[in-house]
Amino acid sequence: MARKLGETLVARGAITEKQLLEALRTQRIFGETLGSTLLRLGAVKEDELGQALALMHQVPAASRFDIEQTSPEVVALVSAEFARRHRALPFRVDGDRLCLALQNPADSLAIHEAAFLTNFDIVVHVAPEAILKEALERFHPVEGATHSIPPRLATDPQSADSSHAPGVTPSAPRAPVEALPTSLQLAGRQLADAISRDTAFEAALDAMDHWSERSAVFAIRSEEAILLSARRFPALPPSDTGVDLASSQVFSCLAHEGCPPFHGTLSPSPADEFLYTNLGGPFPRTVTVVPICLRSRPIAALYGDSMTLDLPVPEPDHLMRLASIVAMSLESVILRLKILKTSGNRPGPR
Repeated sequence: MARKLGETLVARGAITEKQLLEALRTQRIFGETLGSTLLRLGAVKEDELGQALALMHQVPAASRFDIEQTSPEVVALVSAEFARRHRALPFRVDGDRLCLALQNPADSLAIHEAAFLTNFDIVVHVAPEAILKEALERFHPVEGATHSIPPRLATDPQSADSSHAPGVTPSAPRAPVEALPTSLQLAGRQLADAISRDTAFEAALDAMDHWSERSAVFAIRSEEAILLSARRFPALPPSDTGVDLASSQVFSCLAHEGCPPFHGTLSPSPADEFLYTNLGGPFPRTVTVVPICLRSRPIAALYGDSMTLDLPVPEPDHLMRLASIVAMSLESVILRLKILKTSGNRPGPR
């Protein structure tokens, strides 16, 4: 679908082949739709994206103006649960017809369900992910939602806490340590100067090396963690090495509210065993996973492990700081590319 949208935009002259390739590469990192990635890069305008989606799906496009002009009464014709589940928003009533904006207008279940719930004939429209996401956050905010990372995390692999992810044995809290490790300070300077995703992740791995014998970066895309780069693993894994998040104990912290970092021991699932086989094994003694989130959405994960207990145990606050500065660095990289594009300059080497 992403490739078809890209080809449609290129055929319409909205973007170039070079912009499409750049967006597809960026999409792999950030795990969003191609349309949202193109908007993030400033390569396409919202109305151009909407018209390309309309052409692809053979339905009208719902613009930002259309959705912003809707009334709360129209929005309330479907429940917040329905709207979030289907990425759908009613925005206009015309007689016995209800105009419904969908991210995926081929979602026949959503269309039939909306007709049943509202007793209207549904007129399907397509809208870009970014527009619908903002509208859903405005009309259907999640009450009491929090994306903050808990202040203390487990670090001692000998201490168990049943409130954490199954299959992992976290630790008891340790006293706060004020001094930041030199590696984290150095990573901060490198991340502040990063001009590409690759240099940002390299700086992040340098920081992970302070606590790990082996380290890696995974992109979080849909329901899978995809390997981007790895250090000091015996094998050179395939570029598409990944693991299903729902089946993984290694990445189970991503399923927790706020996606807190994790350090401790684990009991690998079959999905994890397949991952370590591709990485050249063996199973580690301790694992550290640091989710990287943009707009409260995990887009990558820093990974580190150790076969011994001789390395420093990471402070939870240090892991949280690392996650924060990596996320800020990635956002600045995207903003830099957008500035260069808007000002007519060409980005430097990636």
